[in-house]
Amino acid sequence: MKKSNGYSDVYDEDLLHRLKRRDHQTQLMVWRAEQDRLRYYARRALRCSSDVEGLVADTLCDFFCCYVDRLRNPQAISAYLRIMLVRRATHQNNSADQHIPLECLQSEVIGDSLDDCGSDRSVWLGWLRACYGLLRDNVKETLKLYYGNNLTYHEIGRLQGKSKQAVGKVILGSLKTLMRCIERKRRKSAHARRQVHGA
Repeated sequence: MKKSNGYSDVYDEDLLHRLKRRDHQTQLMVWRAEQDRLRYYARRALRCSSDVEGLVADTLCDFFCCYVDRLRNPQAISAYLRIMLVRRATHQNNSADQHIPLECLQSEVIGDSLDDCGSDRSVWLGWLRACYGLLRDNVKETLKLYYGNNLTYHEIGRLQGKSKQAVGKVILGSLKTLMRCIERKRRKSAHARRQVHGA
């Protein structure tokens, strides 16, 4: 196991095998390697800073106890722990919407249009939500990992067994799909308003 920047970023098959056998020394090694980085993400994700240590400890304990058995790629350990922690923090914050990165997506997809829409802001966001719902589940998951969990293309690629270029293609392609979908809804709405006013 190599170390970089104070935490482990390279794990091998032997280490993963020892974790799955519940080897205490290996668990302690990974705990020490990951805890500072997980504390950093917990402080960013949680509303209540007093919950940081408990969240980090619970995440690591549950990973060693159960979730490590789901992993096949040792390189994904750090990213998997990060996802576990962020999801738990989101649940702890009682904010289900954070699982759907619409707040992040709106600036990417709608952009400055929201500044000009005034009272129609909820309409635009409703279109975004509807269009997002039409995406394939695997695309939604990639968007959640990128916008909701702040993972890099490289980290997502490790989890999904793809190259970072393939991940980037999925994300950029889905943004274009959302833009086209919203534009169709905008034109349809504008046409309907013209018909009403012209009647």
